Amino acid sequence: MIAPLALLVALGPWSGQDFPTGAPDTIKYKLTVSGDAGRDVKLRSGPLPKNWIASFCTPRVCAPFKTTITLPAAGTYVIEFQLIPPDGNVKHKVGVTVLADDGTSRATAIAR
Repeated sequence: MIAPLALLVALGPWSGQDFPTGAPDTIKYKLTVSGDAGRDVKLRSGPLPKNWIASFCTPRVCAPFKTTITLPAAGTYVIEFQLIPPDGNVKHKVGVTVLADDGTSRATAIAR
């Protein structure tokens, strides 16, 4: 029997082309989720300042505050994670936490 892979999540600066589903005037991060292929992973944002919105974006859809993904055959999934400030000012400095749960293990990514 093969042991399950550890669930890993990481937040880093967004690079490359923005997904067409994303909103303008956001703080963008590259959220990388890795683990066992085919496993469903529930993602949710940690607490944010009042009136801020966290959004998990794929090329097809953005989901506010939480989403569930299925890890592909390669075992790694990249999401454009956005923080939308209430005043449109992307120069704010805000810490963010993303929590992941695949039903077997949990992981957390933090960006400050």
